[in-house]
Amino acid sequence: MKDVALGASLGKGELREIYDAHVARGKRASIARVALARRVASILFAMWRSGRHYDASMVTTKNKMFGASIEGTFSPVATSPEALR
Repeated sequence: MKDVALGASLGKGELREIYDAHVARGKRASIARVALARRVASILFAMWRSGRHYDASMVTTKNKMFGASIEGTFSPVATSPEALR
């Protein structure tokens, strides 16, 4: 994941924007890359869980919490305790 984050931080696109937002908030470059690696891992996990393909329009640069800010599209399959049974 760190290698993916390194490549994304040097390239262009929505992942670079996420990296730049971390740096703009005052994080060191190495810490911003780790945060980006966590974001990529969150996106991959959400894709795996939902079975959907990657959609760049669902990735936002605004953090609602510390994890990935993915709006509605990559919601968990089972959200209630009854559905888990």
